[in-house]
Amino acid sequence: MPSNKKATHGLLFIVALRQIQQAECNTKLKAMTQVAQKVRKDLKKSTTGRGAKSAELSARESKRQWTLEQARKQFSTLKPFFDTEEEGWKQAGRGARVEYITVTGDGNVMTVEDAEGATVKSYDGESDFQKRIFNTDHRSISGVRNPITKAHLHAGIEAEQDGDTQLASNHFNEWLNGCTFSFSLPTNHKLEGKIQNGDQVKGNLEIIEGKRGKLVTLRNSTIAVHPAHAPAQAKDMSVDELLIMFRMKDED
Repeated sequence: MPSNKKATHGLLFIVALRQIQQAECNTKLKAMTQVAQKVRKDLKKSTTGRGAKSAELSARESKRQWTLEQARKQFSTLKPFFDTEEEGWKQAGRGARVEYITVTGDGNVMTVEDAEGATVKSYDGESDFQKRIFNTDHRSISGVRNPITKAHLHAGIEAEQDGDTQLASNHFNEWLNGCTFSFSLPTNHKLEGKIQNGDQVKGNLEIIEGKRGKLVTLRNSTIAVHPAHAPAQAKDMSVDELLIMFRMKDED
């Protein structure tokens, strides 16, 4: 009988644990749905004339009409910096140097705002402080799992299912922007006007606090342009690294 009681208690413990896990999952799903609904409402408002578009949204909007399938294919072309996201965060924390990052586009100029939304002034105290943001051909270390980025994907899927192709396209574009590794330079930086579409840059990673939380980008004081048509360097891997990469390493 005692063994039956232990088995019963063990079963009840497992059931209770699963209920707790399910409750936590439901809480996270509810929070994600709320964020998605807010993002969708705000973006729909900005695209139907019921509210002014922010400078950031206007600059980030794409002329291309995105569907879920097209956005998925575009995402798959983004190159990861490291084998895992965890390794990416670790290397970013160390300020690792990364190279041969191809710039896509000529960059968008943004006016910098503080946490309260007020415009930041330049050193002269009169003109607005501006920076140019460049997208690249690499995948963002910090953006893929960002709640706001994921909310745009969720909202885009809902809009596409509802038949609102324009709203869906806007959300998918925002999702891709969030998933794309980017860096910025002040418009008075020495490299202003010297970085163009297709150029390759290098620099040290850093983690900063942004509007969407922690962001991994390049420290602008370390950014440099590679010579034209610089060849990509192959990574020298050990046998163990190759086996791990192809998931062929035996379990210990």
